[in-house]
Amino acid sequence: MTIIIILWKISEYRLDLSQEGYDVGSISFSYYRPMELILDTLNITSTSFEAEVELGDIQLDTFSAFLIPEDNQDNELELEIIPLDNSSRILLSIGDLMNDTSYTLQLRDSYRSTTVYLNYAFNTLA
Repeated sequence: MTIIIILWKISEYRLDLSQEGYDVGSISFSYYRPMELILDTLNITSTSFEAEVELGDIQLDTFSAFLIPEDNQDNELELEIIPLDNSSRILLSIGDLMNDTSYTLQLRDSYRSTTVYLNYAFNTLA
């Protein structure tokens, strides 16, 4: 029996099995734990945003965090990223937001602008 493991995306694998020259099966699997916004840590006021994020399998140095205002998508605001001690969590924080405004939090790969790890839409308070 021959076992071939093929890596085709980050943390996603396909296992191909062949026996005596015949393909006998294939299965896809992943050990990837996605990034997650911890909802009970959200603190949104009229002019600020703060929340904790569980990193999952994403490395701290491979992403950036932005707020994108709904009415001016060209004006991305970069959030401060603060690692939390002895934890796989980080704190995201930003101030000086517009009150009663819709924003989208976007965490994306800082090396590949096409990879987005997490989106979260919210409104600041009026």
